[in-house]
Amino acid sequence: NDATKGKMAALRYLHWRCHPHHHHFRTETDTSEGLALAAEMQKVPDTAKEAFSLGGNLLQWTGKYEEAIKAYQQADSPPQTLFWTAECLAKLGRLEPAVSQLREVENFFKDRAPEAALAVAYLYRDAGIKEKYVRSLRGVLKKYPKSGESSQAHQRLEEMGLPIGGGVDAEE
Repeated sequence: NDATKGKMAALRYLHWRCHPHHHHFRTETDTSEGLALAAEMQKVPDTAKEAFSLGGNLLQWTGKYEEAIKAYQQADSPPQTLFWTAECLAKLGRLEPAVSQLREVENFFKDRAPEAALAVAYLYRDAGIKEKYVRSLRGVLKKYPKSGESSQAHQRLEEMGLPIGGGVDAEE
């Protein structure tokens, strides 16, 4: 109905304002109003999934990672919610579960697989685990040679002055 449509439009707008790229628009009340609207729209079957996704983002952006993960589970909109869940797990210092979420994307959502594989590499980089970072970058080159992610992985290896692989190296 129209009331639902109006509230969802308001929620989408608040979500847009609260996005980290738009922080110059955001006010404190935007987040709390957004979360209140999200909670209300989560009870409406037609808007529940989207409202859990948007609410999850608002929680994630304000550092409420555990609550965000719960919202993403309710949203159940893979693969996107799996990417976001991985980001939250990494922020909580739960690296291996974060990697597992991304491997799930890689295994079950072929169109986002290169993106997930590169995201794994960046998790290892950010955690300071260089060996796994390098191995993951090489994995992207090997598994997704024609992807944009492959050229990014190539650049990262070159920046570190590391061989790109080929021959023996690529078989690791």
